[in-house]
Amino acid sequence: MLPEKHAVLNSATLTNLIISEQSATNMLATYFRIEGQKLQLKQQYYTRFQAVIPAKKVFRFFQIDNKIDALIRCDIAKKLPLIEPDMEF
Repeated sequence: MLPEKHAVLNSATLTNLIISEQSATNMLATYFRIEGQKLQLKQQYYTRFQAVIPAKKVFRFFQIDNKIDALIRCDIAKKLPLIEPDMEF
């Protein structure tokens, strides 16, 4: 999931930060699909972990996972400039 997510985010930089409405729509659809898959995967692991690991340890695992995810998102945010705004709102 992560390589596909990076590809979606990086495709905006390949077009000089100017994207069409259709490209934006496609990238958002892909982004939300990936985020949904990620959440489903976490829920599946939660169910598995819950069956064999105490709740506090499962909670701590997901805290650590969220911190790692935040670091990755921060790195992406530093590297990826915002797209150019379209002045027509």
